[in-house]
Amino acid sequence: MIKREFNIRTMCGNVNSVLVKHQPAVDTIPAMKDASERFRQILSRMDATLHSHETAVRGKAAHKNVARVLLIESLVQNSSALVAYGQHSGNEELVLKNQVPHYKFREMRDVAVIAAAKGLIDEMTQHLTAAADFGISQSVVDEVKALLTDYERALDGKGAAAAEQRGAKVSMESLLRAAQTILKRELDMFAEKLRKSEPEFYAKYRAARVIKDLGIRHEKDAAPVRGTASAVTTAPQPVAS
Repeated sequence: MIKREFNIRTMCGNVNSVLVKHQPAVDTIPAMKDASERFRQILSRMDATLHSHETAVRGKAAHKNVARVLLIESLVQNSSALVAYGQHSGNEELVLKNQVPHYKFREMRDVAVIAAAKGLIDEMTQHLTAAADFGISQSVVDEVKALLTDYERALDGKGAAAAEQRGAKVSMESLLRAAQTILKRELDMFAEKLRKSEPEFYAKYRAARVIKDLGIRHEKDAAPVRGTASAVTTAPQPVAS
């Protein structure tokens, strides 16, 4: 949720709190009671959309991180086995190619980890029989392949999470528009009707309807911006006759 959407959602939540606290006043106008209930349902759908999206994204990110750790641990272990075999057999090229420190694997980008895994699989397959005494076997090769496949799937899931994020953003925008429509076309009008009979409710409702920019820090000596809630007007104002 971007800052503007967050600020609007916060305002809607504040309005809903006022409506709930002053339910008896709201209930005096049946149409207002109905509008407030529809408004509340939209807010619930917003929260459900955000919760579902955030849970899915966290799950996909966790899967990707675990899959990466497991694959890198396997790369380190089996690269060391090939290095040991290369040193024993006098294959300096094999030693140089696989003598990669653990931290180097951790620093690699996703595509580099995948390339390293595919290269290791090729090397192990090539020296499968000769390096058997150093822990290289077909089952080990198959295990690395499985870890690589899981990691690649996790990365695909990360891309799906981005698509889900775009979908959630569209849903949130639609729900915010629906909530604001109810506010502007119904609740604001009903609140005006209660202005004299329910002055406390009206004052709190109008205060809650202000969209505050919660994402901006104001400097102590910053000049007030004309037209914002922070601007202070000191000039005398004309009084309507």
